[in-house]
Amino acid sequence: MPDGRFQVFISFSMPIYVVNLKAIIVKDGKIMVIKKKRYAHTKSGPISYIDYSLPGGLVYYDESIEDALKREVKTEIGLDIEPLFPIYTTKYVHPTSGHWNIKIDYIVKVKGGEIKLGREFDQEFLEVCWVDENTKDIPDWLKKEVKIIKERLRSLNLENFSSYE
Repeated sequence: MPDGRFQVFISFSMPIYVVNLKAIIVKDGKIMVIKKKRYAHTKSGPISYIDYSLPGGLVYYDESIEDALKREVKTEIGLDIEPLFPIYTTKYVHPTSGHWNIKIDYIVKVKGGEIKLGREFDQEFLEVCWVDENTKDIPDWLKKEVKIIKERLRSLNLENFSSYE
């Protein structure tokens, strides 16, 4: 049985990642993203800014990946979904928290509910947008992300896939 020093060494030397799940909801060849207002605290005081993201969020310790994705999508936009399978995974440093994240994009089917924008402690969901890589007025990073998703869908012969039945 390892002693406490070994356990401390492991906890400080091993990277810790936050798991961030995203729902890929497709309709008429476009990907759903959420336009939102984020609130943050800086050294000079509170700020707010406009941001975009795919629906989804973090996994709690006591839930499955699929249940976490269902919960996050229901909370953010009011839809009931069925996660089908992951189509893209990457890791990155979150721009505001500085934490390493593993992001898993899941292709999903919409099973029910209606779009109803939610709110979380640090963000207000403003609108649902349907975008592709040619959509104007979205950030370049989002255009790149949508392009990667669309390429992945094509590689899986899912270019005509729709999340809605």
